[in-house]
Amino acid sequence: VCRDHVECRDAFPPQGMMVIAKVLQSAANMTLVGPGHTMGKDGMVAFESAEDAAALATACCNAVVALATRTEDNKQGFVKKESGGLKALLAAIKAHSNDKNLVTAACLALKTGVTFDDLRRDFAGAYGACVRRYY
Repeated sequence: VCRDHVECRDAFPPQGMMVIAKVLQSAANMTLVGPGHTMGKDGMVAFESAEDAAALATACCNAVVALATRTEDNKQGFVKKESGGLKALLAAIKAHSNDKNLVTAACLALKTGVTFDDLRRDFAGAYGACVRRYY
């Protein structure tokens, strides 16, 4: 994904943001398995170590930042209650609070998700979704 071209970010479907949220939640849950296993109990991702889970969570957060910057549809796809993106971000921070790279990336993803920066829209619907959820 190219961070500099809005057309590239627009081509990513908002439903894909829901998938990123689910993978991020799996990384926060940290289903640890031994070598040779690939699926966790939740049917998503299993990890051999907590470091692997933190690395995947960091990559998910960086993807959210790249895909949601100045693209309201992707923000909405991630922060909607149905996708669980905000809950997954907070769970990842809680589960991997000792990993400074993850905490930094998750905070930036949280900021990106609630900031009005898509000037092609009148008002950020993602911000409204967050306000309705927490207030």
